[in-house]
Amino acid sequence: MAIKAKSLFNTRTEAGNVREFNMAGTKAGGKAAAETNKRNHGKDFYARIGALGGKKGRTGGFYANRDLARAAGAKGGRISRRTKKPIQVVAA
Repeated sequence: MAIKAKSLFNTRTEAGNVREFNMAGTKAGGKAAAETNKRNHGKDFYARIGALGGKKGRTGGFYANRDLARAAGAKGGRISRRTKKPIQVVAA
């Protein structure tokens, strides 16, 4: 009796067993990759690489300069791609 494959991404091993693969870029593929990373590099893998990224920064970001943050926010607001809502006049 032959085993039917569920999708195109299943393959048969030499023993005839069906082995499923998760595609990269899909939710299932991401979960499989995360599990592999945790298994190979330790359960705290993502915490460690996140901490490394946080320690690499040297500029201090917007927290260090409130005026710069305000200017950047204003610039972003002026060039926003969101459509403006029409103003509704309410009769009193």
